[in-house]
Amino acid sequence: MRVACSAEIAVPERQRAVIIGRSGATIQQLQTRTAARVHVPGKGRPAHHTVRVEAEDIADLLHLCWELTTLGIGRDELVECTLATSEGSAALSLQQQSSGEFLAGSGLSAFCLASRCSRDDLDIFVDNERFARPELSASCIVKQGEEHGKHLVFVYGPSHEEPRALFQGLVESTRAAEIRAVESPAGMQSQAAGIVVFRRQNDELEFLLVQAKHGGHWTPPKGHIHRDGSESELAAALRETSEETGISSTDLTLWRDGPGNADSAGEFMVKYVSYVLPRPTKKVPTGVKTTTYFAAELVKGAEPRASDDAVSVRWTTLSGAIDLCQQVEMTRLLTEWVNVITRR
Repeated sequence: MRVACSAEIAVPERQRAVIIGRSGATIQQLQTRTAARVHVPGKGRPAHHTVRVEAEDIADLLHLCWELTTLGIGRDELVECTLATSEGSAALSLQQQSSGEFLAGSGLSAFCLASRCSRDDLDIFVDNERFARPELSASCIVKQGEEHGKHLVFVYGPSHEEPRALFQGLVESTRAAEIRAVESPAGMQSQAAGIVVFRRQNDELEFLLVQAKHGGHWTPPKGHIHRDGSESELAAALRETSEETGISSTDLTLWRDGPGNADSAGEFMVKYVSYVLPRPTKKVPTGVKTTTYFAAELVKGAEPRASDDAVSVRWTTLSGAIDLCQQVEMTRLLTEWVNVITRR
């Protein structure tokens, strides 16, 4: 049964530009994606902006709240939220955690699982968990997601323990299925690779963006991977960055996960950005293009320049990059990496 609901979220002033985007472009994308309505106050308000969200179903509202936590809320940060339905209200704290929890408070706890499993498989996993744990009264809703081609599963309930127990059971089931999918020939593969190049200017991070010749859109330097077996994702990212900006691998310090940077042990920092093309192409027959991005700091003294493959290149701050890129997934990537880089 669909129950109309609303929420008021105290968004920090410093995150306003991240969440709203250029001319409201980010908010418009979120409204289209989640089917919820967002009302944002104008500038010149106090330290927090009260963003109002309305939806015809609690799943749509939870989806929008989850999107906001991934865009504008740090992992150790709490943002106050008041949720109301015809059945009552709850005072909540939005937070982003690696476990997937994003709402916690008096009256409601909610979790979100993003999975590459098919909708049918997820429905089966939910049914299995409910059959195995009939004592759990938590609600569970599967929504079509767009982040990296994933579906979103929302688990919520008035208590804290029951939604968490159902959520953890689903995490175990989906992880096993995703591992099998990645190991199979039908597993998801990136068609392109690029590098999020950054530098430190006056105690602030700046990102290098490239304006594409075709379409005029802005992104970090990237390009298609040679899939004849001769090129890895990292090799393609370095090649495309050099071709578009003149920056070579010796001008960059690649960052890794874990403490430290490229001199430490660990895998390279990697994120995947996916979006649906207007129509399938020869290079992207599925119609969903996925780009692998690495993070790298520019060595002092190196200067980028636009090549024949780009209209222009530009250094810009986080808010400037969000305005130019106008893509939710890129906003999420840059925001998360700013948090990681500035903490080291």
